[in-house]
Order: sequence, then C-alpha cells, then structure tokens
Amino acid sequence: MSILLYLFGISTTITLITGFLYVRQLKTELRTLKTGSRFILLLMMLVVTLNLLFMNLRWDTVLIIEAILGLILLLVGGIILFIFLIVESIKVWRLESHSLGNLLLPLSVIAYFVVGKLTDALVVLPEKYDWLKYISVFYGLFLPFIIWQFLVFLVSSLIYAKKATLKSKNKQYFVVLGAGLVNGDQVGKLLAARIEKAVKLAQAETIIIFSGGQGGDEKLSEASAMQAYAVSKLHFPKHRTLLEDKSRTTYENLVFSSALIQERPFSFFTSDYHVLRAAIFAKTLGLDAQGYGGKTALYYRIPAFIREFIAIINTKKKLYAILIFLMLILPMSLLLIMSKLIN
Repeated sequence: MSILLYLFGISTTITLITGFLYVRQLKTELRTLKTGSRFILLLMMLVVTLNLLFMNLRWDTVLIIEAILGLILLLVGGIILFIFLIVESIKVWRLESHSLGNLLLPLSVIAYFVVGKLTDALVVLPEKYDWLKYISVFYGLFLPFIIWQFLVFLVSSLIYAKKATLKSKNKQYFVVLGAGLVNGDQVGKLLAARIEKAVKLAQAETIIIFSGGQGGDEKLSEASAMQAYAVSKLHFPKHRTLLEDKSRTTYENLVFSSALIQERPFSFFTSDYHVLRAAIFAKTLGLDAQGYGGKTALYYRIPAFIREFIAIINTKKKLYAILIFLMLILPMSLLLIMSKLIN
C-alpha cells in the first residue's frame, strides 16, 4: 500500500468522524461554539481528503488548476475584503454614533496593519534587541488563534440563526430583549426589527413579554416603549403582553423574564448578531429557550459581531488569559533553551 493511499484512508476516517460529530451536535445542542468548530474542521478535512484522492488518482491537472484558482481567490478575495471593510467602516462612521463599539471595525483593520508592520520591523533588529523579537513570535501565534476563535464564533452564530428556528417549537411565550431607546423614548430600527419578528410569528395563544429596564439616559423603560410600539404600530393586543422592566443586561433579561412566566419554556427575540450569546446564556441558566434573530444592516452587523465576540471571550476571560500567557511564555522559554544549547 502506498503512503498516499494510507494517508487517504486516515483522512477519510477522520472526515467521517468529524461529520458524525457535527451532525450529532446539530441534533443535540445548538447553543454552543462547538457547532462552528466542528463545521470548519469538517470543511478542512473534506478539502484534505479530496486532494489526497486526486493525488492517488494522479489527477495532476486538477491539482494544478485547484492551486491556481486558490491563489487567484486568495489574492482577489483579499483585495475585495479590504475594499469591503473600508466601505463598511465609512458607512458606520457616517450613519452611527462615533462610539468605541461602533469604531471596532476600522480600529481592527488599522491595528492589523500597524502591528503587522511593527512585528516585521522587530525581526531585522540588531542582536542586542533579540528579546524584542519574542513579540513577533507571540504575534505569529496570537493572530491565528484570534482569527480561529472569531471564525468559530461567526460560523456558530450563522448556524444557530439558521437552525434554531427549527428547534424552537414554543409559541406560547415570546420574550423580546430590549435595546437602547432613540432620544430616550423611541424604538429604533434595531429594536423594531425584534418586535416585528415576534409579532409576525405570534399565534392566537402567544403572550409576548417585553424585557428591558430604564437606562440612565432614557425617559421610560425599554419594556414600556416596546409594548407601546407593538400595540400602536403593529396592533398587537395589549392584554396579551407582559412587562419585565427591571433588567439591565441580557443575563437579567432572561432570568427576570423566565421568573415572570414561572420558568416555562419560551422563545426569545433579539438581533441576529446577538442571538447566539443570548442562547449560550440561556443554556448556562438551564432555561428551555431558543432564540430568533432580527435582521440588521450589514454595515452595523460587522462591528456588532466583533463586539459580541469580545463579550464571548469576556465570559471565559480566565481561560483565554491562561492560553495567551502560554503563547507568550512557551516560545520565549523554547528560544532561550535553544540559544543556550547553541552557545
């Protein structure tokens, strides 16, 4: 048996196992980042397995064409992505407030290029600055790690948004999660999309709980503003609504709303970029709840996903701190040991 055929057998086995784990995850629990990681690994293994098959079949022309197309896609895709990020950053700057959260996209792009240039400059420094070169080694580990984590979160969010609606069969109780009010008393487009989706999917027996307290710059609670919007604008019956007007965070939205309906199963409504984090909270709390995501403008969705990613990391900051610490210490220790052995 040739080595290529042997590798093809191993790769096929790993692909089948990965596929089985991914499908099982879809059927058991969507409120996790495991769906994203397993889907990405499945795609990677499919690519590896197909290429090994082509190599075993001696389809060299296919491999060459694949390599050329891959390089073209990488080059053209990179240019398109760069232009896209610039355009979307300009839209965020023009259409939204200039808060730190809304500037995460352009700041991330700038940081990527600036830090990349700095690490390149560190490599060519004289020997007396060798200790600074450890930073470039750390960056070489940190950047792929963060990109991988973000891709896992993004893919998990997209899968959840697509599949969770099939899991959510509860139509008796809907919970609409609040968001900041425009001018302190008006429902904005973001919040309106959540309310409209809940009202659209509501059936004759559905009771909608509007969840959201009153912020320091708001004239009334978010729950009251949402109820008024649903009743006056969408003509939803007021007697089929409940108010939860004490919560300040997503966590409290879920806890207080669940208590209001005596911990019965419910479906919750939020924005598409936020639905997975809310679902993970629901799972952590042991709630029988699945979420729906209201659509948001693309230019706003990108920085919002970055904010949500940071929030996800913050929920496990100790674990990520340990991993980053290891990425910083282990390469330094290895380089010190190697330098002593050489000397």
